[in-house]
Amino acid sequence: METFKVEAEVWNPKRPKARARVELLVDTGATYTTMPSTVLEALEVKPLRMVKLKLADGTVIEKPLGEVGIEVEGYRASATP
Repeated sequence: METFKVEAEVWNPKRPKARARVELLVDTGATYTTMPSTVLEALEVKPLRMVKLKLADGTVIEKPLGEVGIEVEGYRASATP
């Protein structure tokens, strides 16, 4: 699996004018997008539910899951950080 960095713009789908530019580390083997809680709090992204995540070292952690809009290199999608 490979990692690399990209610049992205993220926003809260419920408040699309509130946006943030972030640098993301892309892990081609990852299932979910992670983002600093400070960015999500600033965008007022609210957790939808809690999820258990298995990390590369086998550790299982529980984290809140929310939804953001994301644009990378002109491509838009939704992500669940």
